[in-house]
Amino acid sequence: MGLLKGIFGVAFSAGAIAASWLGAKALTDYHNNASKDQAELSYQQNERNNSIFERLSVLTKEFLFPIWGSNSHLQTTYNSVFRTVERPQYQRERLFVNDGGLIVLDWVLLEGDDADYLFGNRISSLRSQPEILIKEESGEPTPEDPSRNEFSEGNRRGKARSESIAATVVICPGICNNSEAHYIRGFAAACRKEGYRVVIYTPRGCAELATTVKLFTYGDTSDLECAVDHVRELFPNSPLIGVSFSLGANLMSRYVGQHGAKGREDPNHKQPFKVAVSVSLNADGHQAINHLKTNYPNTYYAIVSRKLISLLDRHKEVFAKELDVPELLKSIKTVEDYDREFTCKVNPGISSESYYLDHSCKEDLVQVSIPMLLLNALDDPLVPKEFIPYDLPQKNPNIFLALTKHGGHLGWAQHDESASLGLFVPSNVHWHDLAILDFIASALTVLEEEENLKGSKERPIEIS
Repeated sequence: MGLLKGIFGVAFSAGAIAASWLGAKALTDYHNNASKDQAELSYQQNERNNSIFERLSVLTKEFLFPIWGSNSHLQTTYNSVFRTVERPQYQRERLFVNDGGLIVLDWVLLEGDDADYLFGNRISSLRSQPEILIKEESGEPTPEDPSRNEFSEGNRRGKARSESIAATVVICPGICNNSEAHYIRGFAAACRKEGYRVVIYTPRGCAELATTVKLFTYGDTSDLECAVDHVRELFPNSPLIGVSFSLGANLMSRYVGQHGAKGREDPNHKQPFKVAVSVSLNADGHQAINHLKTNYPNTYYAIVSRKLISLLDRHKEVFAKELDVPELLKSIKTVEDYDREFTCKVNPGISSESYYLDHSCKEDLVQVSIPMLLLNALDDPLVPKEFIPYDLPQKNPNIFLALTKHGGHLGWAQHDESASLGLFVPSNVHWHDLAILDFIASALTVLEEEENLKGSKERPIEIS
């Protein structure tokens, strides 16, 4: 943290020196010319895609990043370390799947959503890190914890439902992140401002202590499937939009692709999402790990490794009856160690030899059957431009690929025109927040027009 603050301190100092040397107007002129960026969009030319493109107003226009924003590491670091966003008013729902595992959903509800009616005792307004009680010897939930409701096929039936037609955005955060990550806070707040209901899906162990000896995996979509099914049952008339970031983008892209494949096999299969967006995605897990290990062994690779080790260490007491975590941690120093010694051993059916291949979304993206935006920066230090699937839009007519020259990994800090130090201090709303919402609004509008046209054709003609 000290090193990162030092880097930013040098950057701001350099900017101040440049301002005094060049003069404010000259520096502003330089910034306006040198700090421009614009997404390059690739997609198949067809009636639907052209209609979506014509309605875009953010993705198709230039934007300005701060004067330091052309440095991908500063963009990446700012968003993950320095960006601060006021915490939205979350309400937490706890769901237990059939194996006893805990799924955490953090909601940002709309006015008119009756939380008590919809969620009952499954919801609270607790902050981000409440710890659940450890199971009793019997392995059953402790009776004094009323939030431990089974989430099974039988118990899904007869749940309360909302008639709301307002769209709901389902968010998947990046590795070990939850609703408290500032890039998630920022996007959730931007969604709510635009009138969307928001629910943030958090994998096992990343928001509250896990209840089974199983944490999130790179691409197992079974828990996400349960969570989305649950959201669909609560809000059956609400169009669902999937938005995912970094590692979460791999998970959601797999899910969307799997349902696209089901739709090809069964024409009556209903797609859970209307629209999807994946941000800073690397569709090949093995490729991603090797890149970090080779090029950033002491920075990004070490940070991800420490995150995973810390996650497992946090569960040492909960897992104590089934797993000696302190002993296990002696053999875990890296990402691969974690996956080989923990993930693949506690998840039956996962092979350490093919784990990254089997759980990557690379092949699933070809099956996507809904409008989907992939947004990446060409200078992303975690997902270099060589790894971007440039040919995907030609393989799949539902894919839009948007690439910016700068933005880093989940960065895209943009110039704040209203601030006196706007050349240096970015806007609280980052460009990618607005770009994602731009695509969602355009795609939903076009899909609604298609449905209305289809409905009018199917209605019988009245003859007077």
